[in-house]
Amino acid sequence: MACRIRRCNLTARKDTGEQPCVSGATPGYADYIVFSMFQYARLGCADEFLDDGTALRRWRDRLVQAFDGLGDRYPGYPAQP
Repeated sequence: MACRIRRCNLTARKDTGEQPCVSGATPGYADYIVFSMFQYARLGCADEFLDDGTALRRWRDRLVQAFDGLGDRYPGYPAQP
């Protein structure tokens, strides 16, 4: 699964490498739409599919922490007992 996700994120990697967010300087509608795919995969995949230190990983981590850490309020893989 991780390999398939890596192939699908080429455009997002390019965009976040050139500017802080997909939409430009701050997150916008496009960021939240793209983030939803990464959040869904992050919560359901045992393997981390974004490399540490990459612009795309930093972008995703910022959106996970947005809105008072809303993206981390849901249990991911592995399921909590």
